[in-house]
Amino acid sequence: MKMIRQKRSWTAAEVATALAMVQACGGSVEAASRECGVPVRTLYRWVAAPRARTGDSERRETARARMVEAALPNARAALADKLERVANRCFDAITPAKVRASNDIRALATSGAIAIDKMRLLREQPPPPTEAELKMADAVSQAAEAIVQMAAQAGRTISLDDARKQIWAIQLKHSEFTLVQAD
Repeated sequence: MKMIRQKRSWTAAEVATALAMVQACGGSVEAASRECGVPVRTLYRWVAAPRARTGDSERRETARARMVEAALPNARAALADKLERVANRCFDAITPAKVRASNDIRALATSGAIAIDKMRLLREQPPPPTEAELKMADAVSQAAEAIVQMAAQAGRTISLDDARKQIWAIQLKHSEFTLVQAD
């Protein structure tokens, strides 16, 4: 006896949630598929540009695309909130007893950190600055203040903002020079 396979119908909210999961997984369709249970091929099809259609089929697809587009912000927000709750549970579960069992604490900390990273992606928040970026920002501020002081000693006036812009222009020129040299 031959099994008849029925085509699964997905709601706009389910499609939006799956697409939000792709974003949360840094664009990895495979990882998002594992997380939300949508087949990889289906998810790739949703992520890809819609195919050209004609007539009723096109109108249905356009209406569905509008519904998905409308549901996407809510799906992102709901998924981000869920990930935030997961991260909080992970970090709340780190207790003094678990600290002694380093495998538990590592797993909880890693899970919490991953949930936070995905949450930030969904909320379109930039990642926190790295230590190198913080050091660079501090160096730029110190250099800008030095330029302002040197200008004042020479009887000239330059704003702190203009001094920063000059430093950024020098950095940009240097990075372009480095790129030209590398070729």
